[in-house]
Amino acid sequence: MFFKEIPGNNKIKKQLIGGVKNNRVSHAQLFSGNSGSGKLALAFAYARYLNCVNKSEEDSCGNCPSCLKYNTLTHPDLHLVFTVLKIRGVKTAISDNFVNGWRSFILKNVYGSLNDWIDTCGAENKSGESGSIYKDEAISLHKKLSFKNFEGVYRVVLIWMPEKMDIKTIHGLASYPSVQKIADAENCDMVIAVTGSDEVNMAACHVAKSIYNVPKRIARLRANEYLRDEDGFDKTHFSISEVITPNILITDYVKNILEHPGAFQTFQFSSGLVQVVAVTVLPEGPLSGKKLSEFRKHMPNVDVKVISIYRDKKHNIPNGDTVVLPGDDVYFLATEENMRFMSELRKTTEKPHNVMIAGGGRVGSALAKKLESIYNLKLIEKDKHVAKQVAQELLSTVVLNNDIADESLLNNENISDVDYFCAVTNNDQMNILSAKLAKDMGAKRTIAIVNKSSYRNLVSKEIDIVVSPEDVTIGSLLASVRTSDIVNVHQLATGDAEAMEIIVHGDAKTSKLVGKKISELNLPIDIVIGAIVRKEAVMLANDDLIIETDDHVIIFVLDKKDISKVEKMFQVSVGFF
Repeated sequence: MFFKEIPGNNKIKKQLIGGVKNNRVSHAQLFSGNSGSGKLALAFAYARYLNCVNKSEEDSCGNCPSCLKYNTLTHPDLHLVFTVLKIRGVKTAISDNFVNGWRSFILKNVYGSLNDWIDTCGAENKSGESGSIYKDEAISLHKKLSFKNFEGVYRVVLIWMPEKMDIKTIHGLASYPSVQKIADAENCDMVIAVTGSDEVNMAACHVAKSIYNVPKRIARLRANEYLRDEDGFDKTHFSISEVITPNILITDYVKNILEHPGAFQTFQFSSGLVQVVAVTVLPEGPLSGKKLSEFRKHMPNVDVKVISIYRDKKHNIPNGDTVVLPGDDVYFLATEENMRFMSELRKTTEKPHNVMIAGGGRVGSALAKKLESIYNLKLIEKDKHVAKQVAQELLSTVVLNNDIADESLLNNENISDVDYFCAVTNNDQMNILSAKLAKDMGAKRTIAIVNKSSYRNLVSKEIDIVVSPEDVTIGSLLASVRTSDIVNVHQLATGDAEAMEIIVHGDAKTSKLVGKKISELNLPIDIVIGAIVRKEAVMLANDDLIIETDDHVIIFVLDKKDISKVEKMFQVSVGFF
């Protein structure tokens, strides 16, 4: 499509072309108008013009390699997003799985309507749906845009019918009553305030409650000053129902890892009564090359349940005959007192004594306060003012004012004697660089906070433990958002599975669980019950264990597609109320 082929809209054409000429290309353009106004045609003409090699004053050339590929809408830097259907035979409802049909549709008639496009699906659209742009599209697009341009000056994402997106997006400050009004807050069941400003998050919750009476308000707070009980802060003063505290969650997460040498992930249920520890099997380890049934022989008095063995990028539910291989990631569940088996499982890993923290920000200072009474601690902070402040707050920690990636500093501070090097600044690149440098210089194990998923994938083999703040904190949010009485949610390090603690309600008449043995539940293959906490008694799951009212069930969903099945399983019938 060329500008010259589109009737009218001359003013808009001049504006678009002028922006390219003057190198004033916005990161986003919204083409709005009534049906038949040519908004899609203009978007295609504009996209073509952006990457045309020999563009004129009024239009694309039509002959360069870029234009030739735009003739068929197959330019590698043109990403097409449009309304799709969830139909049989298509595994994931994303545009890539429908793109050939949509290209043909648009090339025949760029003025075609949504109904025209849906009609092309014909018999496949048995439900009569009009389609949507589903959440999987965002995941797919994020991966595409993480790569460099293939050949064009610009990467172009063209979204047709953005109003059909699953999520409605509104531009504005979340704490403004007018913005919440546009977002239809008065009809919302929940507000989740997770902006970069604590104050905006608190104000948003207060506005949501006081003006629109939103039943549940969740706020993310980062500043320690809002989190200390002694300072008299009360979340109810700001109409906050629940608080998500990333700094505290990340601090506790790293502390738990240090308490279980050799583990790359740990988390707790029922206030610590049940713990889950994930380890990578070493070639020289006691389980390597052996069946799980031999684990009992090796440690007969330890009551432990193996939930999953992650191998070849998928979770496998083991049995007694399963042979553990070097490199396997094994997820163990046990009571708190039985976690002593970790030292036996990883004989090469001694209890840490010397810990070095890189970064004196909110996470670094909070982590130091929790660890300094347990380990020999050193903290490195580049900012002189911050370093001085942290030194005044800590009791026994040695605070060093220097660059965390200074090779001479690490050498002078005997980095080879450090058991754990923890890079916890808010800069991914510095965390990665310093952790890798520390590892190369002899630090026994390294931990780095990395926000970007693309970075995590790149360095997962070079840094012992990569901590994702998103994965650590998302559980607190999911526990509030999910249906059923979910107490805790933890994402497994693999990212494709979850562990949940859910309370059982009802009785034998109103519940699908109460009074039944675990073997009678007919659970999907990717769902595993790990343990049941009854009052303060922990019972590792077995086929004959009967579920009772008020039980806390620790359940693992090894395929997130089955989460909805778990929620339905724990729901009670209407008679319960």
